[in-house]
Amino acid sequence: MRKVFLFLIAVVIQINLFAQDYTPFDFENGIWICHEGIFGGEIQTYDIQYYTDGDTIIDDARYFKFMEYRIKTSYGNPYASIVYNRYCGAIRNNENRQVEFIDKNNNEPSIIYDFNLSLGDTIKNGYGSNEFQTAPLVVLSIDSVEYCGKFHRSYNLNDSSFIYQKIIEGIGFSSGLMNPFFFQFEQNSHLVCYTEKNNGFCEQCNLLLSNKPLSSKNNVRMYPNPSSGLVHFRSIKDILSFEVINQSGQVCKCVENIYSKELSFNFELETGVYMIKIKAQEQQIYMDKLIIQR
Repeated sequence: MRKVFLFLIAVVIQINLFAQDYTPFDFENGIWICHEGIFGGEIQTYDIQYYTDGDTIIDDARYFKFMEYRIKTSYGNPYASIVYNRYCGAIRNNENRQVEFIDKNNNEPSIIYDFNLSLGDTIKNGYGSNEFQTAPLVVLSIDSVEYCGKFHRSYNLNDSSFIYQKIIEGIGFSSGLMNPFFFQFEQNSHLVCYTEKNNGFCEQCNLLLSNKPLSSKNNVRMYPNPSSGLVHFRSIKDILSFEVINQSGQVCKCVENIYSKELSFNFELETGVYMIKIKAQEQQIYMDKLIIQR
């Protein structure tokens, strides 16, 4: 009788969990900090920040531009070397509790997350797996966990005799958002921290990237200022893009994909004071006033 009673309680809990609203990924504001390590020979460890940088329309659907900033670290070395800060592809939530991803080298969307899962289900072949995995991941139990003031359904998975994975709605795998390592023996990966921009309920992650201005204005030189329109820029790092913002907070000019240390641009703007925001390599941001005098 006791076993039947406990079983009924478990069923009620599962029903309540499935009654919860689905919590999709917040790709517009979400930031994922992950760690990877490879220990099968030369030790290689990486810290990674995943984030998005604007959106785009593909086949009438809104996708976010998915970015990966990766630095290589090693034990006992206080200095980290930047591996890359790159565009990986386009990502979005679809209407079927799934996440679609279009790799930068592929035009076809693929499903990398599917949250239509029940007890006993296995993770579909092709995502949530890698070459070292010999058996599929199985949903052992379902509960919920809180991130950033919202409850997310958590699917608890088996992996090996000593490691258990989770896949969490709106967050991803406990072993990392993208390309997670499973059967973590000579390699491992895990989600270190998740946070969201402009959300005070989130954990304060130690971000690898920030939107703080450059520490020295000498890194980017803008002249003449004031200007009648033609402005020259010189930078230590490649300038990637810039925005001009008026006093009402509206972006009145945006130029992307520059990739140059020197740039001249003729601003056709009315007389006034503007804010210019320049993005350089390594996610460095420079902001200053631009004065236009006709």
